[in-house]
Amino acid sequence: MNKNDELPEAQKVTYDTLPETVEVMFRMLIKMENEINTIKEWISEIRQNGIKENKDELMTVAEAALFLKVSINTVRKWARESKIPHSKIGTWNYFKKSDLENYNRIEIKKPRGLRF
Repeated sequence: MNKNDELPEAQKVTYDTLPETVEVMFRMLIKMENEINTIKEWISEIRQNGIKENKDELMTVAEAALFLKVSINTVRKWARESKIPHSKIGTWNYFKKSDLENYNRIEIKKPRGLRF
């Protein structure tokens, strides 16, 4: 917001500054209306095209457990035993969503919770 688009402080609004204040408020209202229309367009696009999933999204242990429909301790155990692909950042394990999806498609003997 540039200097002309800022409202004067409440104590500075007087009868003499009222037209300028109303003009600034009107410009701000028009900007807000444009932003709302932009958001409406985005929502319309999402409704038509659907939400695109981020396949490279990193998941925490808890999120991976929900995704795989197993307990958090099970995910930790599988990661420790290298049964599921994961990345370690510091002391935390992270899982790529695409890796977990691909792992679920592999036709090998898997731990019980991974069978869909």
